[in-house]
Amino acid sequence: MADGDAYSDLDTWNMLLDPAYRFAQTQEAALIGRIQAMSEQGMGIQAIAAALQVPLKTA
Repeated sequence: MADGDAYSDLDTWNMLLDPAYRFAQTQEAALIGRIQAMSEQGMGIQAIAAALQVPLKTA
């Protein structure tokens, strides 16, 4: 995700930020899996949002 250059400290990235980034990727993949499973069960977007306690935008 990050490239080393004159303005970045790649060691700091690898030590501090990369673990958090990888954890977020794992959580995102798990959430996507849950949404896909609910969708395959025939749940609509409103039901999925309610099950995940995510408010829908009203636009």
